Amino acid sequence: VERFDIANLFNPAAPTLLTAPIDGIYSISAGVIWAPSATGQRQVEILVGSNPNPIAFEVDTNAGAGVLKSQNVNTIYALGAGDSIRVRVSQNSGGALDVSKQGEASPELMMAWIGND
Repeated sequence: VERFDIANLFNPAAPTLLTAPIDGIYSISAGVIWAPSATGQRQVEILVGSNPNPIAFEVDTNAGAGVLKSQNVNTIYALGAGDSIRVRVSQNSGGALDVSKQGEASPELMMAWIGND
């Protein structure tokens, strides 16, 4: 769900990315809610472009059987005009475990320009 996009960061043709329109420092956040599982770890990462190394990540253990697990990661990062960010999630519960769609709360990716670098 796109809440608002005053700087045209989102392109429906590339729905997993947000793209910086100008050079600068950006506040970047991502959040997910995992389906319940009593085993393994969950990880959410923010990446720039095709670089496989995250600029920010959060790793957490399971929340317990029957409990949704929420994860959020935030960073401030210098992006160039045209740089795109994306989110990668992973888990090692030993079985299929989905990110839960929870209205406007999950999954979520956002960024805001906060100034020149």
